[in-house]
Amino acid sequence: MATTSSGHVDRSAMMRSNHRPMSKLLLIVVWLSIASWIPTTNGQNIQFFTFSIAENQPIGTLVGNVTQNDLTNPSYTNLTASHQLYVNSTTGMIYTSQILDRERQSTLRLTVRVQPGSRTCFITVHVTDLNDNSPLFPNHQIAIQFSEIAPNGSTQAIDAASDPDQGSNGRLSYSILSGNINQVFALQVQHSSTTNVDFVSLMIIQSLDREQIPFYQLTLQAEDGGQPSLKDTMVVNVTIIDANDNRPVFNQSQYIGQVVENSPVGTPVVSVYATDRDIGNNGKIVYSIVSQPNPPSFTINATTGQIQVQRQLDYETRPSYGLTIGANNPGDNPTTSFATIQIINIIDTPPVVALIYYHSNGAYVNEDAKINTKIIQIDITQIDSSSQYQDVALTLTGGQGYFQLNTTQSSRSCDGLHQAISYVNISILDANDNPPYFRYQSYSASVDENATIGTPVVTVEAIDPDTVANQVTYSISQQQSTSVFSVGQLDGIIRTAQNLDRESINNYTFYVMAQDQGGRSAQVIVRIQVKDINDHRPIFHPLYYTVTVRDIARVGQWICTVTANDGDQGNNAIVRYQFIPPLDPDYTLNATTGQVTLARQLNHTRNNLTILSVEAIDSGNLKSIQSANITVTIVGQHLQPPIFDYPIYNYTTLENQPSGMIIGTVHATSIEQGSTGQLHYSISQGDPNQLLTINQTGFIVTRKSLDRETTPTLTLTILAKDSGLPPLIGQTQVHIIVNDINDNTPSFDTSNRRIAIYENTTVGTILYQAIAHDPDAGQNGQITYGLLDRYANTFAIDGQNGNITLIRVLDREVIDNFILNITATDHSQDQLMSWMLLIIQVMDINDNIPRFQQSHVSINVSEATTTGTLVYHAQAIDPDLGTNSQLTYSIINGSHDGHFNINPSNGSIVINKSLDYESQPIYTLYIKTQDGGHPPHQAILTLVVHVVDDNDHSPVFQQGSYTFNVSQNQPIGTWIGQVIANDNDTGINAAIHYQWINSNNGNNFTIGSTTGIITTATLLDRTKQAVVNLTVMAQDRGVVSRNSTAHVMISIGLANLYPPIFAKRYYPVSIVERVNIGTPIVQVQATDDDSGRSGMIHYAIVGGNTNHTFKINSTNGRIVTNGPLDAEKQQYYRLNVTAVDGGATHKMDWCTVIINITDIDDNIPTFTKQKITVAINENIPLNSTVATVNAIDADITAGVITYSIESGNIANTFIVNSQNGKIINVKPLNYELIQRYTLLIQAISHRRRRALNSNRPDVIEVTIQVINVNDNAPIFDRSTYYFGVTENSPLNSKIACVNATDKDLGPHGQIRYAIVQAVPIPGHFIMNATTGCLYTSAPIDRENVYKYDIIVSATDQSVNISQRRIGLTNVVVWVADQNDNAPRFLGVNNIQAVNEDERVGTTIDQIIAVDDDSRQNNNIQYAIVSGDSEGKFALDADNGVLSIASKLDYERQNKYILNISATDQGTPPRSSYTTLTVYVVDVNDHAPTYNETIYTASVSENVPLHTLITTVAAYDRDTGKYGKISYSIPSGIANDTFEIDSQSGRITTAKYLDREQHPQYILTVDAHDNALPSKYSSTQVVITVLDINDNSPQFNNQSHVFYVPENFPPTKVDRIIAVDNDKDSNGRITYSIVSGNVDTSFAINAQSGELSTIKSLNRERIARYQLVIMAKDSGIPSLNSTTTVTVIVTDQNDHDPQFNQTRYTASIAESVPINTTVLTVYATDDDSGPNQIIRYSIIGTDNVLKTFAINPVTGRIATAAKLDRETIS
Repeated sequence: MATTSSGHVDRSAMMRSNHRPMSKLLLIVVWLSIASWIPTTNGQNIQFFTFSIAENQPIGTLVGNVTQNDLTNPSYTNLTASHQLYVNSTTGMIYTSQILDRERQSTLRLTVRVQPGSRTCFITVHVTDLNDNSPLFPNHQIAIQFSEIAPNGSTQAIDAASDPDQGSNGRLSYSILSGNINQVFALQVQHSSTTNVDFVSLMIIQSLDREQIPFYQLTLQAEDGGQPSLKDTMVVNVTIIDANDNRPVFNQSQYIGQVVENSPVGTPVVSVYATDRDIGNNGKIVYSIVSQPNPPSFTINATTGQIQVQRQLDYETRPSYGLTIGANNPGDNPTTSFATIQIINIIDTPPVVALIYYHSNGAYVNEDAKINTKIIQIDITQIDSSSQYQDVALTLTGGQGYFQLNTTQSSRSCDGLHQAISYVNISILDANDNPPYFRYQSYSASVDENATIGTPVVTVEAIDPDTVANQVTYSISQQQSTSVFSVGQLDGIIRTAQNLDRESINNYTFYVMAQDQGGRSAQVIVRIQVKDINDHRPIFHPLYYTVTVRDIARVGQWICTVTANDGDQGNNAIVRYQFIPPLDPDYTLNATTGQVTLARQLNHTRNNLTILSVEAIDSGNLKSIQSANITVTIVGQHLQPPIFDYPIYNYTTLENQPSGMIIGTVHATSIEQGSTGQLHYSISQGDPNQLLTINQTGFIVTRKSLDRETTPTLTLTILAKDSGLPPLIGQTQVHIIVNDINDNTPSFDTSNRRIAIYENTTVGTILYQAIAHDPDAGQNGQITYGLLDRYANTFAIDGQNGNITLIRVLDREVIDNFILNITATDHSQDQLMSWMLLIIQVMDINDNIPRFQQSHVSINVSEATTTGTLVYHAQAIDPDLGTNSQLTYSIINGSHDGHFNINPSNGSIVINKSLDYESQPIYTLYIKTQDGGHPPHQAILTLVVHVVDDNDHSPVFQQGSYTFNVSQNQPIGTWIGQVIANDNDTGINAAIHYQWINSNNGNNFTIGSTTGIITTATLLDRTKQAVVNLTVMAQDRGVVSRNSTAHVMISIGLANLYPPIFAKRYYPVSIVERVNIGTPIVQVQATDDDSGRSGMIHYAIVGGNTNHTFKINSTNGRIVTNGPLDAEKQQYYRLNVTAVDGGATHKMDWCTVIINITDIDDNIPTFTKQKITVAINENIPLNSTVATVNAIDADITAGVITYSIESGNIANTFIVNSQNGKIINVKPLNYELIQRYTLLIQAISHRRRRALNSNRPDVIEVTIQVINVNDNAPIFDRSTYYFGVTENSPLNSKIACVNATDKDLGPHGQIRYAIVQAVPIPGHFIMNATTGCLYTSAPIDRENVYKYDIIVSATDQSVNISQRRIGLTNVVVWVADQNDNAPRFLGVNNIQAVNEDERVGTTIDQIIAVDDDSRQNNNIQYAIVSGDSEGKFALDADNGVLSIASKLDYERQNKYILNISATDQGTPPRSSYTTLTVYVVDVNDHAPTYNETIYTASVSENVPLHTLITTVAAYDRDTGKYGKISYSIPSGIANDTFEIDSQSGRITTAKYLDREQHPQYILTVDAHDNALPSKYSSTQVVITVLDINDNSPQFNNQSHVFYVPENFPPTKVDRIIAVDNDKDSNGRITYSIVSGNVDTSFAINAQSGELSTIKSLNRERIARYQLVIMAKDSGIPSLNSTTTVTVIVTDQNDHDPQFNQTRYTASIAESVPINTTVLTVYATDDDSGPNQIIRYSIIGTDNVLKTFAINPVTGRIATAAKLDRETIS
């Protein structure tokens, strides 16, 4: 980069260079300063360069250059190990190699060697700041408190934000974004330039009032000065603490009570009532009687305010009492009111009170009635006429201040000796302004599940405070879908509406709504638990069991297990089992488990089939409807059904597995040979939904996906059936447990719910219970509830039961609707979640007072405004809702005489009667607005209406026409006459201009434009014109002028000789003010001796008639009033009246009418000043005169004026002398508490008091300024100051300033500062006594002292040194650090070992480094510099915790050498380095793996011990001892028949084999590695035992007995079965008859053993046969055995029955009924036994069969139909 000698950039040189384009340079602000080459003693030449570059520039940005143009091909070498900058070795250009961050390092230094030659460049690069850091508050939400009486200027320190940027980018400004209602708060920010730290305080600038606003939530913003600026916000929650700043206020200024003089002690007289807006003890009110006449006659209940009689009263001693009543908070001065108690005298005849009710039904009033609504008219009649009687005093007691008594006239009554008391119960007619509310927040109940429909469960009760439309009806919320329960519409009884079944639904939750007749409603949650009853009988599944058992089975052998389930709960679900008689002694049944076992040895020849019936009985003795039937087939030992390896199999599987998934396997064997022995597996019971199937290899696989929630277990009955005829069947049971996976998301009863609560609901109330269900099991089904919303500071949810509780006070006007997102999360690792929306509507209560935008408004209204015109819209706002915000408006003063009317609904004020400025120019209206709440709130607006005059009056001439006379030849300017017009307007609208119009003769006369005086303009000549007619116009000056005209006739005549003469020169007269206009006052009279027109007199008022107050009849001289008279404005009038004759040349006379206006008392007192201000010392003696006020009454005869203080007399500090107006202090003053009093003093005239009380008495504002004396010590604006100073700061460095204020004035308030004490080391600081600024006076070293505690004094400069006062404060000076220490490592263990199987995230070590610096200078960041190229480790940059970042593998890498850095955050940062060697320790993380999943082998059953069967082999990926494998067969497997070599895996026999006992073995072989604990895997070895012929056939019994009838054709006798336990040919049997087969009568099937006859037998020839049967197997050599078969020949049925008669005859009438006996037949049979049993029947025609019937057993013949002899005789 080219530079000039002054170090400035040579832009033209840069433009000529071929380096990077200039667009790059636009991002940089670069400045250089270059010194000349400086030679050194060793011959080196050095040069210094300085550059600047903005941070965050892209890599490769040009910084500057150190190009040496005077050298040929110079080379540049960077001697500094800088990673942030690099130097082009050819050009000398310096570029960035990293993105620079000023906050991490603000200055970079390079040393560059230039060759050839010995030149060295020392380069300093300053990194300038960009606004790349946002301000950051340390906490984004804090809470502070202020007392509501904290004075303006009170502060609370809050956390300041920080911004590491520099200059304006780091200079923060603070503001309040929101929440600062009424601008109560301001931020006070002080910046320490030394430490660059802001001290932020929240300051009160407007008075607080907890009763108005108890809580503020302020959002503060910190914004830096960058462009664009960056921001951060913080929420400050400000709670206003209540102070006792409200005194009790009585609801009446005066209470009046009456009590009969003979009332007993304790009689209530009257109750007073006061309120206090404070809370807690501050709002507690104690009533007292402050003063009363002695002796005390009354006492007051301190709590209720009820005044009671304390002693016997006596009317003659004192007829009335004046009591001063106090209401105060405990320990405070009372607020007072007054109570006047009249003592009623007792006389003989009491008055009679008659009550007339305005309501047709009696004493009723609507609760929403307006104030002044009439309720009762009280008439007093039949009063005693005694002369002692006086005026009746009517009083009203009771009613709690809601009613008042208005009397219209006085009635005559007694003198108080008697009284009449009429007790009236005023019924308040309700308005439907209250919703119902339930007595309880929720209802819970339980009901038996067998409850009949209509059974009462629980009664909900809602109460409506209203008395009309308060009939509450109940219903189940329409949002509920339940129809199981109903609620009584009127009684609230919840009953069952359907049959319940606990096993289907065990609990119900729904809402019941209560609604009154006005539509207001409330709802409540109802929870009903269904209790279990024993209503379910046990049910077997399956119902049928088929078992084949060999008769050689041992006693105790398991036969099968029956299972029944009971849908009830608890004890009701416990099932026991028992056999149904007849009992079979061969079997036993376990009553608890349902397991059937063999009780004794079986004999299939005795019984080869048994059916057992089992019933299940629950604890309530309910039996199963269907019994379980077990069919047991007993076979001989020579017939063996298929046998399963195990009587019961147990398997587990996960739900949701795909179809075709193997769950387990069963295996059965059969001794049958060939195809007969082929087995077919089937599932006979236990899978009603066909979820599973079994293949012919015995594998049980899924047909459908299993769902644990519907099928948690399966108990299958598996049959194995061979292929014989008939087939033999073996069975086993398989119990399958379906394990849960988290496949169900929690589900709520409803996805959304809406509830309503009032805004005054108390904190802690449970509002709703969210209920979710998860059918999963264990942790997967456990639910935790939560809230996802920003309203977590208003509502809380119980994570266990879902109860939502209010935790913060609600305000509907702030938030009227909350939408809560409720979550239900299960406890699984997946944490499945669902949610529901709860909409909470906040209902309004009347907690806001209506408010006008302004309390005093003035408007101007033209008097010309027509009636009905809107002149003002009184608009108040009430943030409440519904009727609480429905405002009504009214005008509450009657001074407007009905000129205005207000719309009660919208506050529109219209003109009701025409306005007239001239009658009344101003109206003051008091507008009241009242809301519809109970109790109602109201506000008052003062509306001043100024009537603006309108030019609504035309000038009116006093006469319609005027006639004047003038003599001819009179000089020009001769006065002829005057026309006068009046205008009732004011101002320019009443200013009249006169002029001639439409007159050709007007040139002869002139008329005064303002006076109306007519004079001659020329010499008149009667001969030319004797009469002149003119028209004069009077025109006002209004913007739109108005006018009128009059006719003027001027007669020109001869000379006028005589003037008019008044009878009196003066007319004095008096008249009272305020008489009606037109009232006559006086009549003046003049005479004129001329005759004719010259003698006619015209009267006029020409002077003194102010405002045209009077007018005169121009003809007769009568003067009447023409305007209002007011003695206070003008008491005397002096009217100049003229009498002018009608001569041609007028002559005139004058008189004076003196009118005296007599005063009436129609004015209020008026102060001479509206305000006065006085100043007094705060130590002024008591009872000093502070100021004097003076009022005057404009009335001429004003009464005595008295003065009183109306308001502003804080703590009753002053009194005013009621006579002379002197204000006197009666209590000490304290400038520090109150600096100013503003008293309103009222003046009242006592002549008429308030007879005309349409206006209030006049008031004056007296401001009393309290002057300070030196009674205050200086006060620092902080109790403790926190300043900062950077270590190594130069001496006399300014740190900061303290500030104290003294409320005193002058020298008393002048302050000087000093250091009183400094610890731990004094002498390091000095303080400017005038400014309070603190300076360093010695070197500061943070490493020696990091904090100084200094006590600073502020002393005022009172002239009297002994009276000076001192204030103290603490100054804490924190020493700011410079980054002069590098981090150093503590206790680093340079070697660590970690197991390779440690989980990701496992902590290995914690690297700890410390830095003696502070703040960011000792904020250490850790990093792995090298040694971890694969990212196996993570080092927490903040706390140095080294953890595993990805899976370690010892087999891959077993050692890491990590180079770790610790770098502080100073400027520039400093770093230290250490190494850590991490050894990865091998762990057993691989289990052995078999080469094959299943091994198969076979062996003959006669092999010797230790015969090798097979060899298994496994491998292990681990190394060392962890990879060494040993084999084992778990103990008990296959009855320990086999053993395995632990090293080689060779399996050999350990016991002799017997195929007949165990034809197959399934071994589990484990392969363990050598670790502790070891890992292992398993494989299965299936060993098949091969058969040898070592068993002879065996018959089940050695003898058999069969019965065969004689003469029977050849038939099967039975099957003789022998069993050979050998297999295949060794077990294949052939049968033969060895002996006893006489006559070859029998044959036997050689294969099946079936014995049969081959001819008919003759019992008479041979009655018994003894056969010997042999069974022989096919083995080599073969084996055989024999059995004896006895065949007994039985007799045949060879005799016919014989009747005892060969013919039977009977007669019967044709009319006999059906079933009439005809006769009985009888037969006998010589055979015996069953052959002897005879049955009868009729053999004949159809007619006979239809007509008669015979009993088949008795032989009785009876009629079967009606007989008809004529048809059949």
